[in-house]
Amino acid sequence: MLKKMVGRGFISMITSGFVNQVIIYIMILVSQDQSFVPLVPSYAAHFSTPLLAGITAYFLVGLIGGAFGAFSVFFEIETWSFLKQGIIHFVATAVVWIPIAIYLWGLNRYPSAIVSTVISLTITYGVTWWLNFLKCKRNIDMINHKIQNRKQKEVL
Repeated sequence: MLKKMVGRGFISMITSGFVNQVIIYIMILVSQDQSFVPLVPSYAAHFSTPLLAGITAYFLVGLIGGAFGAFSVFFEIETWSFLKQGIIHFVATAVVWIPIAIYLWGLNRYPSAIVSTVISLTITYGVTWWLNFLKCKRNIDMINHKIQNRKQKEVL
């Protein structure tokens, strides 16, 4: 399982960092402002140059994606219920995501922003989990229906 976690984490880290960079480049192109730096000023102030801030942001965003990818192996632990898998995956990813989001976006300056971000993450994750639960339930129902049809054909 550890090998799977590292592999998925690495691929997810590279992918999410790359997607973040593409979005940043699009923002720069759309702004048409040579001096535009698509980083929150309170975050960028921690670094000596915007380039260093951007490179660090690339790795931090990648770390978030890496956590989601690595922790996806929790959904393959067959002895756990889908609810337990979801709760543990949510907590593990939130432990990584929330501090990085606070740092990157300067949310610590506004406690209400932290609260609304955590609420938004929880609701988004909950809705996504629920939709996946319904999808799995529908797939199980379809499989059971096919098995039932085969059994009926074998009897005839």
